[in-house]
Parts: sequence; structure tokens; C-alpha cells
Amino acid sequence: MSATALAALFLTLAAVPGVSVLTVGARTASGGLAQGALAALGVAAGDVCHVLAALFGLSELAGLSAPWPAVLHGVAAPLLLAGLAVVMAVRAAGA
Repeated sequence: MSATALAALFLTLAAVPGVSVLTVGARTASGGLAQGALAALGVAAGDVCHVLAALFGLSELAGLSAPWPAVLHGVAAPLLLAGLAVVMAVRAAGA
């Protein structure tokens, strides 16, 4: 593959909105700016968690060892529930 073809491929992929962009747009359209901002913060928090996991090599450990996915899910599930509780509290306070 030539450098020009590779650059064209990267530019095309960069121009196509991903699921997170569509999610934030849909939440903003359906619920207003506040819900869109919360969705964007959630996407950013997920990105940070993924980058940190990759940085510390947890992604590789999860692929090598069977117990790691269960451990990671055991950590991620309470964090997800805590984030959901925060979102629900913010929505209730704003209502």
C-alpha cells in the first residue's frame, strides 16, 4: 500500500463519525445541551479509562489470562453503576 493510499484511508476514517459522536449528537438532540454534555463527559471518561488500561498493559493481561476479564468487569461494573447514579442525581436535581 502506498503512502498516498494510506493517507487517503486515514483521512476517510477520520471524517466518518463514530458511535460516540452519534451517541452524543442523539442525546443532545433528544435531551438538550445538558444531556449532550453529560454524554460527552461519559465518552471522555470511557476514553480515559481505555487509554489508562492500555498504558498499564491491562489489555494485554486480559488477553493472556482468563481471570483478568472477570476482575476488570468486577471493577468496571461498580464504576458504571456509580456513574449512572450520578447522572440520575443530576437529572433529578435539574427536574
